[in-house]
Amino acid sequence: MPKHHYEGIEVADLPESDAVRKNLIGTGPFKIKNIVPGEMVEMEKYADYWQGEPYLDGVVYKVIDASVATGSLKNGEIDIMQAPSNQYPEIKKLDNVEAIEEPALS
Repeated sequence: MPKHHYEGIEVADLPESDAVRKNLIGTGPFKIKNIVPGEMVEMEKYADYWQGEPYLDGVVYKVIDASVATGSLKNGEIDIMQAPSNQYPEIKKLDNVEAIEEPALS
């Protein structure tokens, strides 16, 4: 953690600070474009990324209610997600989805 980036911010205040929430460092091949707390984080490609320019123009992380996960996949509203285990059998049947099952770390 670079001292100059977090200098003057109390440890207790870090989680809600702009240095952590809006002016991130180390986001890899993408940089933060927009944040809607509790809803989504929109990222755009970082052309000067040290491993080369990303292939995607951007990535949007959305927070969605688990009850709409299957419908969102079916309708093509989302491209990738960690599915709720109780919806996995239904998601696995979708024609437009490649369901990959992995053991949980828990």
